[in-house]
Amino acid sequence: MKPKSNKGGRGKSPAMITLLIILCGVVLVFFLTVLRQGLTPPESAHVDANSGNPAIESQVMQIAARFACICGSCAGEPLDKCTCDTAVKTRGMIRAGLLAGRPAADIIEEVGRAVGGVRE
Repeated sequence: MKPKSNKGGRGKSPAMITLLIILCGVVLVFFLTVLRQGLTPPESAHVDANSGNPAIESQVMQIAARFACICGSCAGEPLDKCTCDTAVKTRGMIRAGLLAGRPAADIIEEVGRAVGGVRE
């Protein structure tokens, strides 16, 4: 008797089955990674920390409005309106000073040194 040939594709060798399982695993990991990345905010989504105190937040924005953003991609937008990382960090610096009880004049001077002065 002749051994059956495998030309019809019905029987799979153990190596082929192993390869298919590995390929399915790689595809699954890829799609799970893509889904997970889709659920996280992009790096460009900069979020201000909020003190929870409306009076402090109002002061933060009043002080920030006096300065232009210096990041180079915001076209000198006022710091109270800009959403880039530089503006968020600068507002954080203002907020930290106010929460520490520092006088607004000192904070304005410090921010002026950091960002290059009051906007026109």
